Amino acid sequence: QQIAERFNGVGCPDDDEFAEPAFDVVICKAVAYEGVDLQRRTCAIHHLDLPWEPATLQQRNGRGVRQGALASEISITYYLAKGSLDIRRLMKIDTKQSWMASLVASQERATNNPAAGSDLTVAQIVAELASPEQRAAALEWERQDRLRQEEARRQRTARAANSRLLAAADRFRRAFRSEPATAERLRREGEAILRELARVSPQAWPWYELGLRVREEQALVPSKGPPLFAGMRFRVDKDLYEVGRLDGPIAATGAVPLRKPGELGPEGIDLRESGLADQLAELTPEAFEVDWPTVAEERGRWENVVKYTVQSTTTWAELGIRDLPDAMGGEVWPVFFDVAQDPNQWLRSRAALGYTFGKARDELGGVFPVLHRGRLELVGWSELWGVLEAGADLFDPTLAGWCRWVKVWEAEWAQRKPRFKVAEGRAVARFWWGRKPQQA
Repeated sequence: QQIAERFNGVGCPDDDEFAEPAFDVVICKAVAYEGVDLQRRTCAIHHLDLPWEPATLQQRNGRGVRQGALASEISITYYLAKGSLDIRRLMKIDTKQSWMASLVASQERATNNPAAGSDLTVAQIVAELASPEQRAAALEWERQDRLRQEEARRQRTARAANSRLLAAADRFRRAFRSEPATAERLRREGEAILRELARVSPQAWPWYELGLRVREEQALVPSKGPPLFAGMRFRVDKDLYEVGRLDGPIAATGAVPLRKPGELGPEGIDLRESGLADQLAELTPEAFEVDWPTVAEERGRWENVVKYTVQSTTTWAELGIRDLPDAMGGEVWPVFFDVAQDPNQWLRSRAALGYTFGKARDELGGVFPVLHRGRLELVGWSELWGVLEAGADLFDPTLAGWCRWVKVWEAEWAQRKPRFKVAEGRAVARFWWGRKPQQA
């Protein structure tokens, strides 16, 4: 403190305790990094060596570059010795200063950076002082560092865009179930967000055109990577995937319903645990241009799966038919139903198929919706095949079957002629279709 007072002086000329400055130059070592205030008369700071961290530079320079300095500008000079460790320390400081700045923006200060104020970059400074081998390494390091910074900016942009797309998807989803005035306001907000996203660089976020589907479809928008929609098909490495219903039973558990070619129904996948989340984040639009097998090519595999399934102890929920995309459900269900009704299959598998559907009694009731003699009926497993043989029509567990069911159900309730309670209707909707009544 005595040195600081003899450098700064004490008080003003008119003060009784005024003392003229005694020193014009102060040479400091590590003990002066903190707690010594030299800002009053500091006009230049010279670093005869470099520390390893930018924070230490900030502490050093903070002795003079701070509030209370009389000089309008303070020059800071760094001395780098050719062939010394100063080269390595300079690179270390610049690297640490870069990642610290990405964590806390306020850390990126000129007083932390020995290259600030210089016409040369860190790599160019190093190249001036280093051997030919060191020069080449320094320039390559600068190139790699520039690429890393560009990638970091791209990822920040992509994450921000996904966050905004998620907000837009939420607006459109809520509008679907809101009264007209609120729905109109929510749609306007959603469209405003989409207009924001239209200005995002496709190089950083190539999913704008795909994201427009949030206007009409439910979407799964991850923190990074493309938005997913039911029925979407894509390739990850050598594997093909199809996204199932995003409002179905599997999605309700927090998993993502994904099906591979030839599988009967989708499987619930935890993207993070399976590692698919990171792989999806790296996808490009070309990954969604896949050569998926035709329905005719898949049908043969479906038949084999169904023949095995009806002779096993698979439950109705485990089949996954309820979680298929709406278009695919209409293709898979007829295959299942045809094989299940085949007398040869039936004779061999009646007990197993009874487990498949009979087990459903533990799954929200396990009753089946049929149209019998012009009226809706809910029948159990033991009655199902009898009423079908008597001419009843089993509603398909597909979107078409669901819409047909809702239409007939609403008509019967309008005529006050229902044969079952509302709770029973909701139970069969959850069991057979994996839907709620308002999802028609």
